Amino acid sequence: MLTTPPLAISLAGLSGGTLPAALRDRIRWVTRSSRWIVLDGTDPDTRARNLDRSARRDLAATLRREELRLAGIDLFLPERHLAEPAHVDRASAALGNALELASDLASLVGDGSRPVVTFVSPEAPLVGVIDELCGRAERVGATLADGAVDGPRGGSAVGASLDPSALLLGGRDPAVRLSELGARCVQARLADAGSSGPVYVGSGSGRLDAGSYAAAVVTSGGALASAPVVLDGRGLRDADKAVTAGTAAWAGAFGDLAG
Repeated sequence: MLTTPPLAISLAGLSGGTLPAALRDRIRWVTRSSRWIVLDGTDPDTRARNLDRSARRDLAATLRREELRLAGIDLFLPERHLAEPAHVDRASAALGNALELASDLASLVGDGSRPVVTFVSPEAPLVGVIDELCGRAERVGATLADGAVDGPRGGSAVGASLDPSALLLGGRDPAVRLSELGARCVQARLADAGSSGPVYVGSGSGRLDAGSYAAAVVTSGGALASAPVVLDGRGLRDADKAVTAGTAAWAGAFGDLAG
């Protein structure tokens, strides 16, 4: 019997609808649809450098109170910042701090999960910067995942985060790409795209074959066997619709497989 992998709701890029302004209310909003959350590393309320030890304890306490598990942190910085000497120190510091924050929160929440920090690398990052970040991830007990369409850059310690929307916009099949990545894929995301940009999963105007993608995820093994799929609402205007439609489409895809 196929078990539907849970969806983690990423707060990165979500806007519109009834999405609350206050962080605690946004966290509570997530619980309407999921028991897993991915924090937005660019949000001032969850930016690593803004949170001292006390603030981290308070955030972890909120997650525990709402019975939410932390899947990780999305930190989508401008890709070029890891390729430009003028910006690389600040960008790599932000990613390193996010890895430490994710590890701290996972430890404070106490659910035993290994959090994933997701970013997108440029085509030619400065030599050594990603390897250095991988070393930092290993030291703190987190996982670094690269969402670059052509696959993770850097050493083998960098995991892959698979973004179906970006692949579809490039004319590629997410299910096929997932099979190609194999065990290197540590995070599968749920998103869709039409002819000109992101669309709501399950809208009918996208190109994602949710059934074949769901089958690829559930049979992939490796890190994905125990990881939630991350619902990605970047580029969409209504957070409620993104989550409601995506959740229904994901459950429906597994219903079709079971049938």
